[in-house]
Amino acid sequence: MTQSFGFTPDLTAFLGGMYSGVRGTPKVTGKIRNSAGTLSLAAHIDAVVTATCSRCLKEFGFVIERDITASLSESPEAEEDSELYCVSDAKIDANELIVTELILDSPQSPVCREDCAGLCVKCGKDLNEGECGCAGEADPRFAALLGWSDE
Repeated sequence: MTQSFGFTPDLTAFLGGMYSGVRGTPKVTGKIRNSAGTLSLAAHIDAVVTATCSRCLKEFGFVIERDITASLSESPEAEEDSELYCVSDAKIDANELIVTELILDSPQSPVCREDCAGLCVKCGKDLNEGECGCAGEADPRFAALLGWSDE
């Protein structure tokens, strides 16, 4: 037996840290399947959240488009098994499951793009906009190594 579902998830519990808001309306669609007493969930989430780049500190839209699968169990042992989600009173909190999977699967340090150069550690200039005036200066803590070579 298979039951289809669709809903707008509440991503409030996902937000925090580098993720600050939701853009548009997120959507979750999926199916729950009962096969010989074993429940399995397959879902797909589409959402865009506002994130802060961990390198340059600019806000950007972080696209979440993921397939999520989970095994569900009413057994008390399910709470001990990290591979199973515990179902109590024959109720499934799909929103909690989706948010938990997003928290576990999303980067803790999102970047606006893979080649983001970040900020200069000395002057704070956004290096994506070009070099800064202090880029050629050596860190004084490494001054003793400047004249060293393998030759």
